[in-house]
Amino acid sequence: KSRNDADKDRRLELKEAIKDAKNIAEFGVRRAQVRFYDAFSDGDVDSMDKVWSKEQAVRCIHPGMASLEGRDRVMNSWAQIFGSSPKFTIKPARVNIDICGLTAICSCIEETPGGGQIEALNVYHREGGDWRMTLHM
Repeated sequence: KSRNDADKDRRLELKEAIKDAKNIAEFGVRRAQVRFYDAFSDGDVDSMDKVWSKEQAVRCIHPGMASLEGRDRVMNSWAQIFGSSPKFTIKPARVNIDICGLTAICSCIEETPGGGQIEALNVYHREGGDWRMTLHM
């Protein structure tokens, strides 16, 4: 093979490797999304705790409420919500994921019982081999 053909082959291999890495990263973010919405629907504080970052600054804005900053405040809010509200399922729809390095931005429509819809934004950071939430609003 000529050098030019070898360069073309190498570029094709690299493009395929990049595509594979993007697919793997997106799969990881989708898995993190599933964990978040499962924890919410199950009212499971321990599972919710595993979703959120332990290394990065975190923030959560529940519908109609002020912004909560800091892991303790965010986790206490989930404990209060799960302890005082009946469980209900939220299903993410029209999910869009953008990944830039160690950060993933995930927008979606949260579908609630009775046909309600809430626009949501979740931000994840790659930490310890998994994607961990740093922002939910």
